[in-house]
Amino acid sequence: VATPCTGPFMGTALGYALVSDTFSYFTIFVFLSLGYALPYTLIELNPKTFSKFLPKTGSWMIKFKHFLAIPIGLTCLWLGWVIYSQLNINYNSDEILWQNYSKEKIENSLNNNEKVFINFTAKWCLVCLLNEKTTLGTQKFKKLVEEKNIKLYKADFTNKDPNILKALESYGRNSVPLYIYYKPDTKNPKILPQILRINDLEKNI
Repeated sequence: VATPCTGPFMGTALGYALVSDTFSYFTIFVFLSLGYALPYTLIELNPKTFSKFLPKTGSWMIKFKHFLAIPIGLTCLWLGWVIYSQLNINYNSDEILWQNYSKEKIENSLNNNEKVFINFTAKWCLVCLLNEKTTLGTQKFKKLVEEKNIKLYKADFTNKDPNILKALESYGRNSVPLYIYYKPDTKNPKILPQILRINDLEKNI
């Protein structure tokens, strides 16, 4: 359940569990496990009822198998790209200037009362890639950053960097995506939603 890449709902639940008391911690994980096990348990208890909803076998299964080969092939290409990214970690070539994550640099920016945005991401995180495609890589975001004079830092967790893991844990998380924003004159971070939209960023930054 506690994968390094979590969606918007599970990430929030896990983050809350890590900073809660023991009772809340175990309660959250028990209900997560029940949620995963419940569908399989219902099918095992009454398989005849669920079999009524299953389609009959036939030639359509061969066509469906061929169709499913397309997303499997695309997945293989994507995983190959992930491996390439892990072997070639010096790829900070985004049009928007992101600085590599550094605790010291961030502390210096905060001491200088600068606005700071931290992007905890990974090449194998689909939610992260979605946000970078639809929000963080857009001209609107670039314009917002330039107008607000925000310092951008990217914490790439693709290779499970232990320093980045410690940084995630300091914010009560153990997974990506995570987006942190610091306002000037304060060292209390604001945790932004895991699904980013330009409108939300304009309101919170």
